[in-house]
Amino acid sequence: MTEKKQPDGRHPTTADGLTAARLRQNLRCGISRLGEVFAKADLSGAVRLVDLLTHAPTVFLAGAGRSGLVARCLAMRLMQLGKNVHVAGDTVAPAITREDMLLILTGSGETAGLAVLAEKAAQNGAFVAAVTAHPAAGIPGRANLTVKIPIEDDAKAVEPPPGVHPLGSLFEQAAFLFLEAVVVELMDRLGQTQADMRRRHANLE
Repeated sequence: MTEKKQPDGRHPTTADGLTAARLRQNLRCGISRLGEVFAKADLSGAVRLVDLLTHAPTVFLAGAGRSGLVARCLAMRLMQLGKNVHVAGDTVAPAITREDMLLILTGSGETAGLAVLAEKAAQNGAFVAAVTAHPAAGIPGRANLTVKIPIEDDAKAVEPPPGVHPLGSLFEQAAFLFLEAVVVELMDRLGQTQADMRRRHANLE
């Protein structure tokens, strides 16, 4: 990245340089912590998750807050892979059936609204899977399959070390990368190429 002169024509100040150095350190910290997470992750449940996503006639996704945005990112990729996919709660989402699955992303495993969705999906006979940092929590307890993302609970830390991304960022970042890896595997399972996915990319933009 080329450093540009400031609006008044001056070159970046020492303070700017210190900020840039801190930003680089923050990036290195985040990348390092993500590496630590996946180095100790048990991916046996993830293999089962790939199988389920491959064969489920319809996939429903759910999450709250930033985890909900990650769920929507996965929904987009599943659509581009040709899967029938919906985000739970959307106005156009159909009824869930016993042939379908619901995948919930929840760092805490305790979000009240998501617990209701898990219960209703189970009552309708659907397969419920959860990606979470807390497999012993209430929502994973209702799930048929739980994939644990092993992270320290930054959201409850009084004051994390310098450079640590705030609150639940580590879970959200790790969940996004994990699900991107799942998408790559699904491409192989479903015989889909990037060209196939590009043809399904939204064009009303």
